[in-house]
Amino acid sequence: MNAKKICYSTDPKCTGYKSGTYLLSGKQLTPASNSSTSAYIELSDGVIINGAWIDFGNSFCNDNKTGYCGNFPVDINGPDKPNTIGKDIFYFKITKSGIYPHGGPYEINPLHKFPQACNTTSTSSNNGYACAAWVIYNENMDYLHCDDLGWGKKGKCK
Repeated sequence: MNAKKICYSTDPKCTGYKSGTYLLSGKQLTPASNSSTSAYIELSDGVIINGAWIDFGNSFCNDNKTGYCGNFPVDINGPDKPNTIGKDIFYFKITKSGIYPHGGPYEINPLHKFPQACNTTSTSSNNGYACAAWVIYNENMDYLHCDDLGWGKKGKCK
């Protein structure tokens, strides 16, 4: 990883996302949830890895079924629009055994299951969080165009 810039919310030179961030449904996140309020690393290719939360002492982390110890978003085109979770921002979870994309076929967390949390019509406050695994495993973003996709079902619109 070649970090071009490391920013903190207290640094006036690092303003974060000026236009805000959005859920897949188009709803804008509140400023408290916005990426401009946290630390981030901008890589030399423009990718931004936003501040992560990690808590190896939480009950989820110590549960052998979930093993969910934290997460972090990756914005593949930096501060450029659309700044939308599930379009250019993708979430990854931290476990004791590694880092995995949210929303995979074995996702335990009901808030991050595909298609419930990767659906353009969902009103969930986590809408878009489950798209990372779909993009990686199926190599498409067809969930933006059709709503009958799912693990063990259709993997493409056509």
